[in-house]
Amino acid sequence: MFPWEKRQMDGSKQPLRTWEKVYWGVFVTGFSVFLLSRIAERREESRMRAARLMLAGQPPPADDPFDGLTPQEIQQYVDKATNGATSEDPFEGMSPEEINNFMQQQGSTATG
Repeated sequence: MFPWEKRQMDGSKQPLRTWEKVYWGVFVTGFSVFLLSRIAERREESRMRAARLMLAGQPPPADDPFDGLTPQEIQQYVDKATNGATSEDPFEGMSPEEINNFMQQQGSTATG
């Protein structure tokens, strides 16, 4: 049992000592940092999910994860989150044979 708990159980009304206040201050600070980091992680995950949905051409979820960001900041975030991927289809308008030829050419240039 902690000393301050024992004092409470004995019925003593002494205030907390300095080291006990420091103990509680460290505990509250550590717990707050833990909670705030979890909130920041969830917000980052929400932004990543929204960036992927935007890239896929789907509407973002009802709550706006980019609230408070300028359009330039949103675009920078989407580019960073998707590693510069675009929604353009490199095979747009190609037949399956043309796609196969294109992939073979890309494979031969990558290996050769």
